[in-house]
Amino acid sequence: MKKTLLSLLVLLCAAATASAETITFTVDGVCYQVNTTNAPIATIVKGSYYGVDYSTLSGDLVIPSEVTHNGVTYSVHSVNQNAFANCENITSISLPNSLKIIWSGAFQYCTSLTSLTIPASVTNIYGDGSNSLNSPIFHCDNLTTIVVEEGNQVYDSRDNCNAIVETATNRLIHGCKGTVIPTSVILGKNAFRCCSITDVVIPEGVTTIEQSAFNYCQSLKTVSLPSTLTKIDLFGFNGCDALTDIYAYPAGGSVTLGSNVWLNVPQANCNLHVYPADFEYYSTADQWKEFNVIGDLGETPEALYLFGSWDWTTGVAFVKGENGLWTATKEMAVGDEFKLVDQDDVWYGGVDENGVGYFEINAGLINNDGITLVSPGANFKMAVAGTYTLTADLVNKTLTLKDSVSGIIGDANEDGAVNVSDITAIINYILQKNPSPFNLENADVNGDGEVNVMDVTAIINMILDVNS
Repeated sequence: MKKTLLSLLVLLCAAATASAETITFTVDGVCYQVNTTNAPIATIVKGSYYGVDYSTLSGDLVIPSEVTHNGVTYSVHSVNQNAFANCENITSISLPNSLKIIWSGAFQYCTSLTSLTIPASVTNIYGDGSNSLNSPIFHCDNLTTIVVEEGNQVYDSRDNCNAIVETATNRLIHGCKGTVIPTSVILGKNAFRCCSITDVVIPEGVTTIEQSAFNYCQSLKTVSLPSTLTKIDLFGFNGCDALTDIYAYPAGGSVTLGSNVWLNVPQANCNLHVYPADFEYYSTADQWKEFNVIGDLGETPEALYLFGSWDWTTGVAFVKGENGLWTATKEMAVGDEFKLVDQDDVWYGGVDENGVGYFEINAGLINNDGITLVSPGANFKMAVAGTYTLTADLVNKTLTLKDSVSGIIGDANEDGAVNVSDITAIINYILQKNPSPFNLENADVNGDGEVNVMDVTAIINMILDVNS
């Protein structure tokens, strides 16, 4: 009797197995797969696995909420792994509100895809950007718009950020070229892996950049790190080999770095912009010191003046040029002291042997004994008399003094000759283009105390030797 029951059970199981059937069919060029033993739901699968060519799919792809096959209607439930991978002609995808799951790599290498909308019904998006499990939008190089529909209980795209944020964890898990990072999110593991983003501004409020978040973003040129940042995990910016500028607003020592954060980044050719007060830290700290550290963040002067022992009450105004260069010309005697002061009476002194001060003095253009410091970080003192052009570089924090060629009237650009280039320099000065270098005394050819068109005429006459 027992043998008869066992035989019957085996036959029933075999019959049940035989009745379970996986069916694959195509509707409007898209391949679907269903299992007849499950609920009437369908999964979109990769067409090439079943002899269906997806290369004909182009433009706006609309996926219906239901498909019918052999008289049976199925709800479209999921997009399978790599389903639309390498569909290079699709520009946008409309997914149905029946959809629950989007698997890893679902739309990877859809290089013409510009917009993607995630329905409110989606509860699972797989793929963390690791080598074995790619993001659904991995290498969608032209994707600029991502919208998670209102009402989704798991994901959101808050503040029109063009990214997918996991609502419960506040973690941005998938970004794109058009992402504007919201405040107070965590930048998740591999969130922008191999993304074609070029400039990243991480806003104030963000504290954490997780592992490989910007791994191999090889178009990324500039990054702004907020003062609230406290952690960058390992390989955070690995392979970002186009980086040219990083703006680091965190105070020195406030960010914990994992290993190899900047691996395969050409650090020696990348500028790290920091606050002057943090320059020393970033210039000596592991993983930061390899950059070209520049202490140029913060307020830049609206005006800069040269005050000296010849007159401590009336300053000589510097002329602001390009690239943070300010120039002024002054005749100074042996023993004259001077200082540079901005509109708020902030001093810009020289750096002494203890690192106190602001300017590193560029002695290459003057006698090494030509200038000294009266006190650490304070006034300068002249040892050699002369008329000098001072060039203050507030970006690289250097101060250059050069003997002015004030004896050559008309040599506005101080190249030692009077020629057409001096005419150009004066015209640029009149047009307020702030040429640099520029010698006001040399430019005032007619000696009327002003630099104007009359001086241009005078230089032309000099060149033509009209008065000779």
